[in-house]
Amino acid sequence: MSSQQSVLTNNIDRRLVSYYTEDNKPILRSDLMSPSDSMKRAIKKYNTEKVERVFFRVPKGKKELIQNYAEMHGESLSHFINRAIDQAMEEE
Repeated sequence: MSSQQSVLTNNIDRRLVSYYTEDNKPILRSDLMSPSDSMKRAIKKYNTEKVERVFFRVPKGKKELIQNYAEMHGESLSHFINRAIDQAMEEE
């Protein structure tokens, strides 16, 4: 792996990277395959039965900062927010 590839993937879980483009950008496995119809139905069913949505507002530009921070730490935005909330509630 070149040093440039190493720099690019320092903050990405390497198990998620399938290969690199010609300009050494990582291609994530999730970017290669689209879900089948049955997978889409299963996801929709799970989300309907097991998940609640919470919406909140942040100042313009902050969402991107939060997303970038979460990605740098190998988390989705949703997982990062849930973990931060759980951590704040435990501290109280």
